[in-house]
Amino acid sequence: MDIHELRVGNKVLNPYHGKIYTVEGFKYSREPGGERRAFVSTFEHSQNSVNISILQPIPVSEKWLGEAGAKPSPDGKVWQLDNFKIEKKSDGYYVSPKEGYDLKIAYVHDLQNLYYYHHQKKELEFSRQF
Repeated sequence: MDIHELRVGNKVLNPYHGKIYTVEGFKYSREPGGERRAFVSTFEHSQNSVNISILQPIPVSEKWLGEAGAKPSPDGKVWQLDNFKIEKKSDGYYVSPKEGYDLKIAYVHDLQNLYYYHHQKKELEFSRQF
């Protein structure tokens, strides 16, 4: 996972614990003679930081769209999330923040970031806490 894709508030998965974390901040460390490593501090473990190499992105799914408040069309192929139209195609999910403009997204943090920047820095809220 690339640390440059993440921002505070993004959801990520710790596969070792099977838990969803919310990014709280970033720290960098370089051990003498070692490589620079990125760590993510999370709301769930604010006393500890997790090495970014451990964390995984969360794939977009109908479950996650529902948790974000998106409403499906009767055929379940198009979802509406505020002014976003999200369409499920054979090769993944596409978000249309405006007419004639489609962006392919693969992960929940992609959707969160797109929502954040297209809604004047308003966070995408989920129906339950993770």
